[in-house]
Amino acid sequence: MLAQADVQVALAELRRKDNNVKSAISALKAVVELLTEQGADAGRCAGVYLELAEAQLEDHDWSAAELTLQKASSHLEESGLP
Repeated sequence: MLAQADVQVALAELRRKDNNVKSAISALKAVVELLTEQGADAGRCAGVYLELAEAQLEDHDWSAAELTLQKASSHLEESGLP
């Protein structure tokens, strides 16, 4: 199932390049859900949360990006990464 997450992240990147930010956000949210369900490591989850926050900022959704960054921060702390 983690391979599916990789595919979704790649699709989100392509959608962002095509200026389809809302679709990229949806894909990244699905990845976060999938990684959470699969118990992926905290570092991997944090990376996806950061990508999601970046897409939300592109979409000018400041409050969603702030919440997403808080989630990324907690995963980074959990992983022990700087």
